[in-house]
Amino acid sequence: MSSAAVELPAPRRSARRAPGGAVAPRRGLGRLRTARAVAREFGLGALAMLAFRHLVNRLIEFDVLIVVRQGREQARVPDTPDGDRLSARVMRAHEFPALLRRIDPAIVAEHGLAEFAADARPDDVLLVNYVGQQLAGFTFAHDGGSVGLLEGVRMQVPDGYLYNFSAFTMPAFRGRKHQGWRHWALLHAPECAAVRGLIGYVLCDNLASRRGLRKSGYVPVGNIYRIAWRGRSFAWVGPRARRAGVHLVRRRRSSASRSGSPVRVAPQACSCRCRSTKG
Repeated sequence: MSSAAVELPAPRRSARRAPGGAVAPRRGLGRLRTARAVAREFGLGALAMLAFRHLVNRLIEFDVLIVVRQGREQARVPDTPDGDRLSARVMRAHEFPALLRRIDPAIVAEHGLAEFAADARPDDVLLVNYVGQQLAGFTFAHDGGSVGLLEGVRMQVPDGYLYNFSAFTMPAFRGRKHQGWRHWALLHAPECAAVRGLIGYVLCDNLASRRGLRKSGYVPVGNIYRIAWRGRSFAWVGPRARRAGVHLVRRRRSSASRSGSPVRVAPQACSCRCRSTKG
């Protein structure tokens, strides 16, 4: 899908300044149009949720991470126009630079493809799909261990599951359900015979990605909650997610965290054209 996540404007936004330093008018009409667009596309319930979260985050940073999962038995072959011409190859993340050399440099630069492996470990799964002989897209997946979802939130990847992230569909093949097909291919590739399913998360206000994940066959299994205040954060797993086997890895703050250095976290398992997944 090509739509971006829809969110209300961030709280406490500083005033815009027009050329010359004058303060520009507030964009109240733009906010109203955004609210109407959200209500029209996702419903009044989604608009109310976004408004509530917007108000809460004026006081304290509060996130709701929806954990999503897709089992092998739930995966279905999408009805894609490319049909029998689709094929896939399973590689490892350390082979990604060689793959980039086969892509038009203009596309690599325009979409920042060189950065897509930034969150990958060398032995992570890299599934590449083709239409005939043409490269059509790729998907990365962590195959075990733990992943940092947000700062202060690290989830243990359950045994037998892949954490799907950083996917891309070539512009010529967008809108043809290739991302859903790659999910199916990951679960049915001979190299992934021991894989039981895919797992990931999406922030509650990332409405476009939530819809895209439903279309791809992901099912919500519960929530992880996070509160951050005055430089400290606390996270916990909701009862439903806990019953589904989701748990967090508790770690002491590293010296890098104490010194204020950025902490790298894994991107959302989304299906929109954002940094982590395109196509």
